[in-house]
Amino acid sequence: MPMPLLTRLTGVLLVAIGLLGYFSSFAITALIPLFIGAPLLGCGLIGRDGDLRRHFMHAAAILSLMGALGGTFALSAPEKLPAKDSSVSGSNGEQFDWHNKVRIVKVATITKTLMTMLCAQHLVLCVVSFILASRALRKAKADAAMSKAISETEEKISDDTEASEPSKDDDSAKA
Repeated sequence: MPMPLLTRLTGVLLVAIGLLGYFSSFAITALIPLFIGAPLLGCGLIGRDGDLRRHFMHAAAILSLMGALGGTFALSAPEKLPAKDSSVSGSNGEQFDWHNKVRIVKVATITKTLMTMLCAQHLVLCVVSFILASRALRKAKADAAMSKAISETEEKISDDTEASEPSKDDDSAKA
């Protein structure tokens, strides 16, 4: 599967995760996967064809690295839940909605985990793709150099053969 297509797919999935997370919790931080996914989608769309493909795929790899590291750091320091005490009041005197807070933290954890996994997977695929592309480029250059050397050798051999062969006119003149 070509990397621009995988990049677009990863971008669409991250955008969907960000939107679902936001509409589930209405927390603005749930949109973080969207902020990684939208540029990934753009890199995948722009990098489909042309000379800029390599540059946009490298940019996509950097975005995936940022998403994977950011998700890992966010998961390593999870948000603390408030104490389950019914006497805790909000700023305007209302009771604290503990169950809503737990739901928001669960949604945030799920979106962070999905973003981390998708970005890490995309980053690994990018690195493998870069390695394979580099090998293919080296092989193409080696094949071109080899065919050039073979053609030069064949030309030299044919020139040497023509110079060493006596012509038929010389043989008839000697007789």
